[in-house]
Amino acid sequence: KQWYQRRVRALIVTGSNGFNGVGCEVSLWDIRNRMLLKEMHGHEQSVNTVRFFPETTEMVVSGSKDSLLKVWDKGAEIIEKRLPGQGAITDVIAYRDKNIICSTNNGCVKLTVDDEDFIVDMLCF
Repeated sequence: KQWYQRRVRALIVTGSNGFNGVGCEVSLWDIRNRMLLKEMHGHEQSVNTVRFFPETTEMVVSGSKDSLLKVWDKGAEIIEKRLPGQGAITDVIAYRDKNIICSTNNGCVKLTVDDEDFIVDMLCF
């Protein structure tokens, strides 16, 4: 028999504090090798929450104080949605079916990720 060892990467994704676009990055880290793999820029204020989509380390969703929700694929921003009137995004959860639920200062929002946009499915307060 032949045995194959699959290299499993231990990755984490973090958000940082900042203002006016400075220091507002999403960072992808390889914790096993203790190295920064990629920084993703585009938020205007502090990044409050970041999550991997289930079963992949290539898609990440992030939310920030500037009411911006972003989806990143392989480190490149692919979709951005501002949630007007919702205030800061405080937490997100991403599902396999590309649904996202995020909590904000003013309630919660359920969105579906389309190929080029978000579709707001429901607002709850």
